[in-house]
Amino acid sequence: MEEWENRKRSIFRAEAVQHYVQSQQESVIPKFVSPYAFPYFWMLICLLITTLCLMWLVRIPIFVSGQAVIVEAPGTSLPESAVLVIFFPPQYLTQLQEGQAVYIQSALNDVPIQQTIIAISPDVVSPTVATAVYGVDAELVAGPTAVALADFNLPEQSSYPTDTFLGSRYFAQVEVDSRRLISLFP
Repeated sequence: MEEWENRKRSIFRAEAVQHYVQSQQESVIPKFVSPYAFPYFWMLICLLITTLCLMWLVRIPIFVSGQAVIVEAPGTSLPESAVLVIFFPPQYLTQLQEGQAVYIQSALNDVPIQQTIIAISPDVVSPTVATAVYGVDAELVAGPTAVALADFNLPEQSSYPTDTFLGSRYFAQVEVDSRRLISLFP
């Protein structure tokens, strides 16, 4: 019978069995990261929040592009009077205002030059009216357009007469609005 009791006894100590049973009952959370990495995660979260705040606060300008041509100022016969006639898409007519800055750039010069809008046509103009009133080529105005007049004060103008620049074409941009940087992200 002693032999039977020895077989029935466990080969493990009672404390070891008790510890094993308790460890099976505890929930153990696996370690995916080291505790030393927690400060770096907090810095990453703070950097992300700061970036989102800056993206919310920063506004980017919205520009409308058009073609500009130098013509004689309408209604004057002075040899030194010329203006920029700028043709914009017609849907932006309501956003154009007198006094707005317009940036013009020629094909020869990479630096845009700031000018000021002095007048805006109250209505959308057809290509035939644009060619008749402003004397521009029909190929420049392909469809209905919004017309703005701007000052003509170029740095290179001082050494040449104004007649030299008549008919010159420029690329023009006007800032019509701005929007938040975060709106660019889906």
